Amino acid sequence: MSPEGQRATAASLRADNPVLGSGRLVMHQPEVRIRGVLIGKQRELLRRAAGARYSAALARVSREAREDYESAGVLSWCGQSSARAVTAAVAAELGRDPLELVRHVVGESTREALRGPWAILLAMMTDDYAILRRASTIFSKAFDRGTLRATLLSDGVSRVTLEGWPNAHAMDIESISCGIQTLLDVLDRPCTVTATRNGPLVEYLVRIHPARR
Repeated sequence: MSPEGQRATAASLRADNPVLGSGRLVMHQPEVRIRGVLIGKQRELLRRAAGARYSAALARVSREAREDYESAGVLSWCGQSSARAVTAAVAAELGRDPLELVRHVVGESTREALRGPWAILLAMMTDDYAILRRASTIFSKAFDRGTLRATLLSDGVSRVTLEGWPNAHAMDIESISCGIQTLLDVLDRPCTVTATRNGPLVEYLVRIHPARR
């Protein structure tokens, strides 16, 4: 994400994240849920980052969010608000930028997820646009709501639109941006991703650089 986009996203994060400052999460319904198997990977990374301070970080969020997050497993789902709350709490406990921590956790967990069957399938693709369309399939398997739609604008430039998630939080927007960027980077397609809100939609402008191709 561009510096301007990061500043705008950070301002949104501070404005609408109830965890920062108050230390408590207010649950809203309905909400998007994320697969527990992905939470497991992210939880391991957060525990590693926080070390002995992980328990103190968890104490910053509500019991409901804490139990939702900690109990998430391979066959279950976790509320995205719970995942945001714990990530923001760990960042606050460590004195780190929440969006920077999101990029670290999502980037590393995405790289790990792409080492499996997805890596073989994606490696067979040579068309950038086809890869971005496949990203929408990956997204649909990660979340229970919302869709990604890719549109080719010109050679090396595409727009990926997040639909069906009108109240996407700043951390959600950043995590998807990071996921797209990591996916392309793993496939040796370095890129720049700029996110912009457009009413109920979020649009990601993806510019793929030819440096390593």
